[in-house]
Amino acid sequence: MKWLRCLDLITEDQHGSWVSLKKVGIFAAKLGIEGEAEISAMLKLFHELGVIIHFDSTDALQQVVVISPQWLIDQISLVFRDKELHSHNDSVMYEVGLEEDYNMLKSQAVASFDLLHYFWGGDKAQFFIDLMRHTLLLSEWKYGNRELEKSFLVPCLLEDNPGDTPIPKENV
Repeated sequence: MKWLRCLDLITEDQHGSWVSLKKVGIFAAKLGIEGEAEISAMLKLFHELGVIIHFDSTDALQQVVVISPQWLIDQISLVFRDKELHSHNDSVMYEVGLEEDYNMLKSQAVASFDLLHYFWGGDKAQFFIDLMRHTLLLSEWKYGNRELEKSFLVPCLLEDNPGDTPIPKENV
């Protein structure tokens, strides 16, 4: 019953789409739920039931308990966009000094850390990078002329090269 009441407190906190692990700890302590192990077990159960979203594979993921899945979709869709329908304003990208980074995302499916930091803001950028790594939506990119900068490959943005020819069936 304590866990269910804690869930109520977590989901009633409508100041945002997520709650910090620290705040969950405060709610839990008020209800007599003590210890990281019990809080972790409670969050794992609620995640498995689909009531909240909480991953614990990295520190950045562990610190955020998502109560609104739409928030995740909205934030991730800043990277995954249909170019024809939902492009970013190129003049804004130029003004903030990220025009080259944005063009690389559109043309080569490689996102710079600076661009992702701009999309998600400083406080949540690492959370979303870790989330997208965890769900295999991006991976680190250490090739080409951007090898010295922190960059990420976004595979779902890759397009077929029209010059590629299919392998004949007799060679398969």
